Amino acid sequence: MRTPCDPHAQRSAVIYSAPTGRQDLGSGGLAIDLGNRELYVANGQDRSISIIDLAQNVVTATIPVADPPDRLALDHTTKHPLRDQ
Repeated sequence: MRTPCDPHAQRSAVIYSAPTGRQDLGSGGLAIDLGNRELYVANGQDRSISIIDLAQNVVTATIPVADPPDRLALDHTTKHPLRDQ
């Protein structure tokens, strides 16, 4: 059985989708932590960042932020997402 983090999985197939932020606004940047199998999603105008557990395919947290996030990066030392407005 293939999982979302399987490097041999088909890259053009949708294997999971999750609602993040307000659906009418869409999402922005993404950052991935392969070590913890987590995906961070910038929910621009919703002013939040969602965290998706890639092993279980569930949104584990949605973090409110003061300003709309646009792009994300992951600080591999602290394991915290960094955002750019």
